[in-house]
Amino acid sequence: MHFVLIGDIGGPGTFHVGDEAMLAANIEKLRERFPDATFTIVSADPAFSAAEYHCRAIPRIGFPGSAGGADVDRLRKLDHFRAIAKAGREHPVLEALASADALILSGGGNLSSTWPEHLFERAALLEAAHTLGRPAFTIGQTIGPNFSERDRKVLAEALQHSRIVGVREYHSVGAALSLDIDPSRIIYQLDDTLSLRQTPVSPDHYGFDFASGEPWLAVTFAPICVGPNTDDALRSLAHQIELVAAQAGARVVFLPHTRGPSENTSDLLFSRQLAGYFRQTPLIVDVSRPGEARWLSGNASLVISMRYHPVVFGLASGVPCLGIYTDYYTRVKIRGALAHAELQVWSLSLNECLKGGLTAPALELWAARAQVAAQIRRRVPLWSAAEEKRWAFLANSIGSPDATVAGSLRDFTGSPDWVPVALRMDADDREWLDRQARSDAGLESLVSIIAARDAEIRSFKELVAARENEIAILQPLLLAREAELDSLRSVVEDRARELASVRDVLEARDQELQAVKPVLAAREEELASVKTVLAAREEELPSVKAVLAAREEELASVKTVLAARDEELRVLKELRDDGR
Repeated sequence: MHFVLIGDIGGPGTFHVGDEAMLAANIEKLRERFPDATFTIVSADPAFSAAEYHCRAIPRIGFPGSAGGADVDRLRKLDHFRAIAKAGREHPVLEALASADALILSGGGNLSSTWPEHLFERAALLEAAHTLGRPAFTIGQTIGPNFSERDRKVLAEALQHSRIVGVREYHSVGAALSLDIDPSRIIYQLDDTLSLRQTPVSPDHYGFDFASGEPWLAVTFAPICVGPNTDDALRSLAHQIELVAAQAGARVVFLPHTRGPSENTSDLLFSRQLAGYFRQTPLIVDVSRPGEARWLSGNASLVISMRYHPVVFGLASGVPCLGIYTDYYTRVKIRGALAHAELQVWSLSLNECLKGGLTAPALELWAARAQVAAQIRRRVPLWSAAEEKRWAFLANSIGSPDATVAGSLRDFTGSPDWVPVALRMDADDREWLDRQARSDAGLESLVSIIAARDAEIRSFKELVAARENEIAILQPLLLAREAELDSLRSVVEDRARELASVRDVLEARDQELQAVKPVLAAREEELASVKTVLAAREEELPSVKAVLAAREEELASVKTVLAARDEELRVLKELRDDGR
């Protein structure tokens, strides 16, 4: 059989552990079930994918993202691709699909308006497969929660062409149903990477034996930027993590999840930046293979992560995990992963962490880690069995594409209580969203007040600027003449904090200026008198020079007489000497 897959979301020079791990895990499973299968990967980096997975790889169709295009651009490109698919025109993706036995959308959190370029890419592939009469299977997805109406419509129409829609969180089950997908085609599953083959990391590689039993914290943070407060935020996080490690007697190890060209996109570069705020530099691991990340997280004593897959990897090996979310999208993913072990309580927002709220729950989880690990380990055999059943079901569906999928929504999570857990999680989400809405309303009011205050400050700054222009004209002379004005700059710099008294201060400076002007005038008068004395001295100078010239002439005549006397004296001495 031949499969066309899409799963990675990176590009040349980037690496995303989670998406590569899901793609790798699915290829492993497909090769187990279909030993003679061949693959074509639709990739953002075909050269990398071909070398990594030992198969053919072709470029994506390529839709603009939210930063590089508008909805109308993506829709226009989608319509164009639909047209060439129906017309049977040549295109690498269409050629690959035409020879495929199935299209498989490998797992990810990209069916959302957060990533419109990925949503449209996958929608285009599903529609093209349908046009060419090829079965499609969507597995291991997060659907939503963020959707524009246009993106929702595009995705809903495309997913109608997927024989199976596999979702990995409680929220995505509801999202799939809200897109009018037949429940019989929906499967509720664990993340695709649960059974990913692990790759041990040698102790020699980083100078630390991760499997020695020595306690260590696996810490994964996505890039954080909170404007002018970023420095304080990073210092706070570093302090809290060091405090947790110190009280736990554990080593801090950063496990970056992404690699890229800048600190805004790369966990690796951001980890190095955050490490600069630690008193004792933590170990930073540069993960180059998904299997290594899976193994490392599974050998940690505790996982603290803003990313989804370190939590999944840790849970898969019975490691307690504390998940950190930044918004509704990441909250759904992080809590959804934890919910499979009914451990969603071990999650908190980044905002809470930045306010100093990371230390207490991390230490609480550390103290309870034995009980939590035991709870996870009781689930692991259930998860493994559920994954075997899921892949048996998928293999049968893929191998018999004409078979009718019948029945209701299928659960392959291994949890007997997934429905009540999902209902509780949904209620928690509604309450959280309501709190966020109330908070946003209060924030809007605060923003209005701040804007009014900013307007007042601007008017005072304009007044200060006018006075400063006046002062600047005389400042060089004032600084040279009067020492009492040395404090002028510090007074001016404090204007913004002294708005209430600024007019009085400026009036005082005006009075000082008036006092300075007479002093300056007096100095100018002194200078005029000096110039008069100097002129008189210039008039005397020629007569002095004449006297000096006369003295020079007298000196020359004296020297001549003296020379004659010296000659006479010499002659007399010679006569005297001869007379002897």
